[in-house]
Amino acid sequence: MTHTELVNRAARWLRNTKRCGVVVTEEYSMAWSIPDAMGWKSYASYLVECKVTRGDFLADRKKLHRANADLGMGDQRYYMTPPGLVSPDELPKHWGLLEAHPHHVRIIRESSGASRYRTALNERPLLYKLLRKAVQNASP
Repeated sequence: MTHTELVNRAARWLRNTKRCGVVVTEEYSMAWSIPDAMGWKSYASYLVECKVTRGDFLADRKKLHRANADLGMGDQRYYMTPPGLVSPDELPKHWGLLEAHPHHVRIIRESSGASRYRTALNERPLLYKLLRKAVQNASP
C-alpha cells in the first residue's frame, strides 16, 4: 500500500466514518506540519497521519510538534498504517490507531484527545488558506 493510497483511505474514513463536512489532504499551511488528512465538524477537528513504513513512523515521533502536543493540529489524532506496522503501546498519549485493510479500516485504538490540545491557533493558518481559496473561487 502506498502513502497516497493511505491518504485517500484516511480522507474517505474522515468523510464517511467521522462524518466530517470538510476534509483536506496534504494541504500546506504556515503551521508546523503538512497534515496527511485533516477533517472538521462544527465542533471538532481530526488529524490522520499516514505511515507506510516503520522507519517513517519512528522518525515522525521525533518531530517538534509530536514532542509538544500543543503545537500540533487536530482535537482527535490518529495514525493510519497497514495492518501490524505499529502496536498501540508505541503511540503517543491520546492518539488513536487505524489499520487500513483491503476492504475496510479497522479502529485498533480510538483517539482520546478531545479537548486536551490547544489546536485553534495551529489550525487557523490552514483554515484561513482554505477559506480564502473558497472565497476567491466563488467571487465573480
